Amino acid sequence: MSMETTISTIVITALFGLLFWFIRDKFNDLTKTDERVEGKVDKIGSRVEETRGSMIEMQETFERMGYPMKRIIQATSPLNLTDYGKQLVRESGFVKLLQDNRDLILNWTKEMNPKNQYDAQEFSRKALLDHKDEALLQPLKDYAFQHGETSFEQILRAGSIVLRDETIKELNLK
Repeated sequence: MSMETTISTIVITALFGLLFWFIRDKFNDLTKTDERVEGKVDKIGSRVEETRGSMIEMQETFERMGYPMKRIIQATSPLNLTDYGKQLVRESGFVKLLQDNRDLILNWTKEMNPKNQYDAQEFSRKALLDHKDEALLQPLKDYAFQHGETSFEQILRAGSIVLRDETIKELNLK
C-alpha cells in the first residue's frame, strides 16, 4: 500500500468517525427531547384529570348549596340532549316555539348553507345565538328569568340540538 492510499484511508476513517460522532450526538439530543416531551404530556394528562375531578367536586358543592349544575348536552357523537336538556326544551316552550315558527327559525340556519351534519349542528347553534334578541324568543327569556337555575343561553344551546335535527331532516343531510 502506498503512502497516499494509507493517508487517504486514515482521513476517510477519521471523517466517518467524526460524522458518526455528530450523528450519535444529535440522536441522543433527540432522545432526550422525546423524553422531555413525554414527561410534559404525562404532566398535562395528570393536570387534566385533576381539573376534571375538581370540576366534579365543584358541581357537587353547588348542588348541595341549592344551585344545580345540570348538563343539557351529552358529549356523544353526535351531541345529544340529556334528560334534563329534553325537559328544558319542552318546559321552556322551545319545542312549541319551533313548531309554530318552523320555517322562519329553520331559515336562520339554512341561510348559512350547511353542507353536512356537522355544519347543521354548528350553524343551528350560531343561528339561535345570533337571533337571541328577536322578539320571537322573548318567552324563552321569560322562562329563564322565572327559573333562576336556567339561563337563556342554556335554553338556546339545548334548542340548537333540536334545530340541528330539524335542519338535517329538512335538507336531507347525510
